[in-house]
Amino acid sequence: MVVAIDRLGRNAIDVLSTEETIKAKGVKLISLREGFDLSTPAGQMMLHMMAGFAEMEKA
Repeated sequence: MVVAIDRLGRNAIDVLSTEETIKAKGVKLISLREGFDLSTPAGQMMLHMMAGFAEMEKA
């Protein structure tokens, strides 16, 4: 479990990389603040959308 997606890395690339590393080890990742399970297709979609929005906001 992670408190929030933004705790996984400093930018979208870090977050996605950390998530892939965790997933490769067979660990299920759940975000408490956002309220979704990143091991599901819907959770993966939300993670990628949020990472994209964060990068756009930063730019």
